[in-house]
Amino acid sequence: CFAVLLVVYYHRKTRKPTRAKTVVSSNEGKGSTELQQIQVKEKYKPILMSEIMYGDQLGTGAFGVVYKCTFQATKCAIKKLHAKDESSEALAKALMDEFHVMSQLRHPNVLLVLGIAEDAVEGAKGIVMELMEASLADVLSSASFEQYATWAGSLLSIASDVANGMAYIHYNNMLHRDLKPGNVLLDAQWVAKVADFGTVFDTSDSAISESGDIQGTPPYLAPEIVKRHVYDKPVDVWAFGCMLAHMGTKRPPYSWLTHIETPKQLLDVVASGEYSPLELLLESTTTSDSIKDLAKSCCQPGPIVRPTFEQISQKVSEAVNVAFGAATPRGSSNVDPRPVARIKNKRPLRTSIIAAPGAPERDSTASSDSLTSTMDQSYREKFKNRSKSSLEKSYRTFSDTLLATFTPGKGLKD
Repeated sequence: CFAVLLVVYYHRKTRKPTRAKTVVSSNEGKGSTELQQIQVKEKYKPILMSEIMYGDQLGTGAFGVVYKCTFQATKCAIKKLHAKDESSEALAKALMDEFHVMSQLRHPNVLLVLGIAEDAVEGAKGIVMELMEASLADVLSSASFEQYATWAGSLLSIASDVANGMAYIHYNNMLHRDLKPGNVLLDAQWVAKVADFGTVFDTSDSAISESGDIQGTPPYLAPEIVKRHVYDKPVDVWAFGCMLAHMGTKRPPYSWLTHIETPKQLLDVVASGEYSPLELLLESTTTSDSIKDLAKSCCQPGPIVRPTFEQISQKVSEAVNVAFGAATPRGSSNVDPRPVARIKNKRPLRTSIIAAPGAPERDSTASSDSLTSTMDQSYREKFKNRSKSSLEKSYRTFSDTLLATFTPGKGLKD
């Protein structure tokens, strides 16, 4: 009897935790993809919120805010719900779902989660993550972008990192659904990591086929999402192509359309296919043809003809070989732009830092290295025929409204 109990105990201790995955089901014979979350049963040791020493606010998102913090002498970051949302059971569950997703991913180009922090009294939770230097959006929106001396090499290395990270995410049967510069983080050596997994899973079975809820950020959404069609991994590939356009031009996709002022208008443009998100990129004289061709293949209207991230990674490696004049055997990808791009470039810096609650106010005088989210002079010259006030209004609308992430239940305004 004792031996039987010992066997049962061993079986339970060695049983592997289940993870979230994508399953395919039939929808009128079309083979629709539904995202279903299998609860992770992995045990974890909660971090006491009282052990977290808060620093500056690093950023804010659709339902969360990120602070710089210190835990056990380690500098890290913590993502919490907005104070007004901490009592929401649905959002608290969404935060835990995001933690469970991140805890299953281990890759050099995916943001590392360190644990989950809990308030013993109020029950509030927060995801503790590794601390990164800045986001790709911070770099692209820099008013002094020219300080990054070897951006051509950095573009390739970042594209390679993101493609590798996304290939791993797709290998694990996950869709990111909000790939954009704001969700790509950079460390001090310019290594890029995919972050923010709050939209990975569709927890509502009817979110796509019935309710029509749209998740993601409008300028990077694939047409099949906007049209509320069944979609799969190619939507992330489309977003990657849009991100290449943003990196190559330093302008968000569709930002040249001056009549766009609301998310609804932009979604209508994406659905119609009248304009390509790559128009500015294809006109660029500073972006290589290999990057333009890759972006075009990623943003093909038909999802089935878009490349996989494994194929994209290989194409980026080929672009690196061409750009740096590497004479390597066919199929080899041993050339890395990182030494060139990352030694000469300055560290990527955040656009802004907000003091933590209760912290002393910072000096309002901007330093020579401080970055702002205003447009640089080249963009003003491109649209010099428009009035300054109109130009600023158009950009402000894009940065504040059109670049915000849609989440379930978030309505659209005409």
